[in-house]
Amino acid sequence: MLLNGRPASPAARVREGQRLAIALAEDGTAAVLPAAPDKAAPSDDGPRLIARNAVLAALYKPAGLPTVRLAGSSRPALEDCLPELLTQPDGTAFAPRLLNRLDTGTSGLVLAALTDGGAELWRQAEEQGAVCKRYLAVAEGTGRVGLRCCCKTALDTARRKKSRVLAQQAPPERWTDVTVLALLPPLGATPRLLAGCRIVRGARHQIRAHLASQGMPLVGDSLYGARDTLPFCLHHARLACAGFEASCLPVWFEALPAAAREAAVRWLALPPEGILSTEEHF
Repeated sequence: MLLNGRPASPAARVREGQRLAIALAEDGTAAVLPAAPDKAAPSDDGPRLIARNAVLAALYKPAGLPTVRLAGSSRPALEDCLPELLTQPDGTAFAPRLLNRLDTGTSGLVLAALTDGGAELWRQAEEQGAVCKRYLAVAEGTGRVGLRCCCKTALDTARRKKSRVLAQQAPPERWTDVTVLALLPPLGATPRLLAGCRIVRGARHQIRAHLASQGMPLVGDSLYGARDTLPFCLHHARLACAGFEASCLPVWFEALPAAAREAAVRWLALPPEGILSTEEHF
């Protein structure tokens, strides 16, 4: 089977406007059929374009899909979807560049440069601390709703599966600003909360390692010590950079209590901030 001219598995999701080629058993020829319209678009958790201008584009990556193809792996990745998601005005594909990555289990926004100028704009914004990334996370733990703290410790991410928290302080662009947005119903004896996490540049597993080091591992994150087996819930929900903004909510958002959803929406709507400056710390 071919989807938009590329090999695809029989279980591949198709959307309106795509072209599906299937080999017929009788003579081996292929019939080209239009994909059926996706009537349930709001629940579609496939990769999609969220926002775009002349030089940058924000894409949605679902949980479970790698950002880039792993070496030696045939597993699909977000980068494989770029020709389909990003085209020139005349309909031709071109070669955008992904500017950030998310862990396979993390969902949310991934930024792509459409031009060399877009890549340079992003690089300069990161160096100047003019990037604001907001994540929603469900973590184990408790705290005062509205508490805002900042984890400033450096991380050792070199050649290791699990990032290690160090004793020294990281530069400000590597800090994690955390706001307790809501307390969630506990899972058995395990208290849980909804956290809003803001970073500027980010290191490998930064949010996961920083929160776990403070006794608040993300739900479902067994690598960093979570005690329950619920699905991992970390989502890059809003990105702002040099006048470009994009936002999207996680598929698990509607499962949150109403008060938690309202608090998350208010926090995500706050004006973008650059380098973290809060004096509070864990």
